[in-house]
Amino acid sequence: MLRVARRRSRQNVAGRRRHLSLTLLAIGASAVLSSPALANPAVAHAQAASGSGYCATRTVDNGNGQPTTGYDLGSEFDDVYTCGPIPGVYPGFQCVDYVTRYFNDAFQSIAGDEQYIDYGRNAAEILHANFPRFPMTPSTARSGVSALTGTAQLPLAGDIISMWGPSTSDVYGHTGVITGTSVNLQGTGTISFDDENATSSGSDTINVDDWTVAYGPPPMNGSPNDYYYDSFQWLELAAALASTR
Repeated sequence: MLRVARRRSRQNVAGRRRHLSLTLLAIGASAVLSSPALANPAVAHAQAASGSGYCATRTVDNGNGQPTTGYDLGSEFDDVYTCGPIPGVYPGFQCVDYVTRYFNDAFQSIAGDEQYIDYGRNAAEILHANFPRFPMTPSTARSGVSALTGTAQLPLAGDIISMWGPSTSDVYGHTGVITGTSVNLQGTGTISFDDENATSSGSDTINVDDWTVAYGPPPMNGSPNDYYYDSFQWLELAAALASTR
């Protein structure tokens, strides 16, 4: 079950997704984080983007106009490490940056057109639209699930998940790479995933309660929570990832 104490300090990241960049997904090329407000955007390298030393090769704006060298947050999936610091505002290491690097690293032999991932909520849908060989759940664009039908519907380690919330939540959503699930037959447990621009460890969880899924505590007593998400969609990559090993 999600523990409120496990959430990031909201006051330190109040604007963490308010100025998300457009992340260029380029297979076998470089992916550039771009913003009209920045003269020197950070560069997310699609090549050699794995290994524990990758984050230290990146220099990003710390949000105050000063360059900052990246570092490992401490989590990784398939040797693709999550990077910090958590910027709080654009620029810096964003959730879309991480899933882009992971997808490029895992499937760099795929020939595809360059494509922008604008927001975390759209990551799975954009990748599926450009690489339809990878199934998506739910399969309909602009749709998400808030309740699962059972253990057979759980996402698998290696899948890319997108999430978003009701009108009281931010419009950008979030995304990450599934690392595992721990859900009993009564539909209670957690879905674990790695992400950037969220927790200080790069590891995060989605709560499952009676098969209802949610990220973050819901709004209470009329106070909204920008980062409460109750709609989920994921790109099914686990089988394809296994076939590349």
